[in-house]
Amino acid sequence: MSATSRRGVLAAVSAAFVTAAAGCLSQSDASPPADLSVRAVDADEHRHVPWSPEVVPDGVDASPFAGFGIGERTDDGDDPPHCVWVWNGTDRERELTVELATDAATVFEQSLTFAPGACAGFVLFTPARYSVAVSGGAWRQTTTVEASWFDCNASATDVVVVEEGTFAVGSVTQDMACGE
Repeated sequence: MSATSRRGVLAAVSAAFVTAAAGCLSQSDASPPADLSVRAVDADEHRHVPWSPEVVPDGVDASPFAGFGIGERTDDGDDPPHCVWVWNGTDRERELTVELATDAATVFEQSLTFAPGACAGFVLFTPARYSVAVSGGAWRQTTTVEASWFDCNASATDVVVVEEGTFAVGSVTQDMACGE
């Protein structure tokens, strides 16, 4: 076999190997499907960490008046889901619209009537990066739940509407066995 032929064969084999290895080594798409299921759940059953003391007002009823499960657990791990608690931290009843979205799509959007001090629970079963938007009337505020927050023993995010157009956000995590 001539040197030119060997170089051609080696180049072809090398290209095939690099292409195959790139497919194996490339980072998988962690995006959840756009059509995550939504169902009613007892959100209190998934409260594995206390609420964030910096943002949740003292004396509120910590039992959610509504609970929603978003998605399904996509791996065999035993990490609990990430919970988002939306609170009405004001002294009057409010209608708030809660929207949860991934990079793929809006997965939940609903208006709920919150009594003063009441909370609703959103249990995110499918690990992903979520934006959490809360709006009421002419205002809208957003925060983010990072995909890495699903890699811990337990974690939760509290979103507390403290006045018209303003909310406070706090997160609690129990990370004794969390990876880096």
